[in-house]
Amino acid sequence: MNPTRDGPARVRLRLGLWTAEAAAVFGAMAVSASLSREPFQAWCAALGVTMSFLHAQGAASAAEASREEPPREASSVPFVRVYYLGRELAWAVYFVAAGGWGALAGCAAFLAYPAWRAWVRRRPAGAAVADPLPGARCASGSSTRCAVQDGTATDRPSTASPSPTTESSHEGEPR
Repeated sequence: MNPTRDGPARVRLRLGLWTAEAAAVFGAMAVSASLSREPFQAWCAALGVTMSFLHAQGAASAAEASREEPPREASSVPFVRVYYLGRELAWAVYFVAAGGWGALAGCAAFLAYPAWRAWVRRRPAGAAVADPLPGARCASGSSTRCAVQDGTATDRPSTASPSPTTESSHEGEPR
């Protein structure tokens, strides 16, 4: 293409479906915030909703990519943590402005969760950690982690009825 002969060079942007989805969500939130009587709170909420949507989008993309054969890393993976932290910070500012102190405590829990998971993963093998889903039982009847046939463990509880005689061991669990 010759820009002098054919007119200005056209640049074609390759925006994916995720961009259109995110723009639609942000557009709806912007209209809502613009019409609000409390613009600061409304814009904080709009940012929180948009960041929540982007986080869900990135997590869904990563899940889809991991199910492919062979599994691949989704391009959104590096941004998922940014969206997660951004949404919680936006909601925290909103709840402070609105005086929602109970909800603010929830934001603190969500903000602390990644650090908690990192700490749990660094614990030495064999160190017991309480079940994250109280009352969930595995097919083996364990109320902690579910043993699979090769001796490793998984965090996926089943709906099978518990067996009172079997318990899984924490030794040899992958981190």
